[in-house]
Amino acid sequence: MSIKSITNGYEVDCRPQGRNGKRYRKKFTTIGEAQKYERWLLSTQNQKNWVEKSADKRPLLELINLCGQQLKTGKKATTINRNQTRLSSVFTALMKAEEFHNQHPLKG
Repeated sequence: MSIKSITNGYEVDCRPQGRNGKRYRKKFTTIGEAQKYERWLLSTQNQKNWVEKSADKRPLLELINLCGQQLKTGKKATTINRNQTRLSSVFTALMKAEEFHNQHPLKG
């Protein structure tokens, strides 16, 4: 990771993922532009946003317990809409906590 002085300006030569990763080289007229590009490159290429998260194979009961909410069943019969609302809130909370990375199964 370096900025080299060349005849017409400056060249950024950087490998954000290490020596086995992709090499980025670009030329700039000013050192300020070169430094900004190098910082941007290091911050964006190390986030690994291109890597997809694997499908969640955990059972539903484990997801409910992870969220810290229990679906209580009482002696009286409850409507399906109430249970669906409670279950939907469990998935919403898991997604906010970044524990569940798939699409919301009960939306739509």
